[in-house]
Amino acid sequence: MKHVLVSAALCLAPALLSADTIAHWKIEGKSDKNLKDEKRDHDLTNTCETTTATGTSLVFPGTSGKGMISSPDHKDWSNPSQTIEIFIKKGNDDGFASMVGHFKGDVGAPERQWLFVLKNAVPFLILQDADGKNHEISSGFQALTMDHEYYLAVSFDLEARDPDDRVVFYMKDLTKRGRPERAKIASTVEKLSVSDAPLSIGSTGNPTSRFIGEIGEVRISSPALKPTELLLPK
Repeated sequence: MKHVLVSAALCLAPALLSADTIAHWKIEGKSDKNLKDEKRDHDLTNTCETTTATGTSLVFPGTSGKGMISSPDHKDWSNPSQTIEIFIKKGNDDGFASMVGHFKGDVGAPERQWLFVLKNAVPFLILQDADGKNHEISSGFQALTMDHEYYLAVSFDLEARDPDDRVVFYMKDLTKRGRPERAKIASTVEKLSVSDAPLSIGSTGNPTSRFIGEIGEVRISSPALKPTELLLPK
């Protein structure tokens, strides 16, 4: 992954550790540092032999090795109003690719809540409501291009009175230096299911939904951020 993904975010340094930040993993530095949470509350653990941290990114080759990169279950992951931001380089995968989620992927497991995912290279948010029903919400963006670097984000506020105000996606192709895209999507979900899953990056534990490519930085904030508070590069 080019260093642009990290440097683009760092240019907005004053917002990196705002009061709204729950966790911020910049995936940089020496091997004993690159999975550390900048807030110091939610360090990551890598139990997947095939996923490596290079000092600037996490590299996911797409193999079916067991384990995942995760942080233990915590009440922070269950907030009804959140923003999930991620810098990625898309690999050769047009199936179902997990980016970030409080969502355990074992077949039949009930420990599911929310998942930010690529589905056929299009950003989706999957929410599981209090009745255990999954809601797949598409950003409607064009499919991501292989080997391009992107800033992606999704905000959800399930307490918003108007369903039209509950989900917002953001995307910027950093390789083309294109203009940022924004999509506001309605959702009927008002409350999340109960989950004791870990917070995972690049995989939910299901070998069929592993991310392929590179992840350079992840930040989770609550409550949902305003556009001016995002790491979105200008």
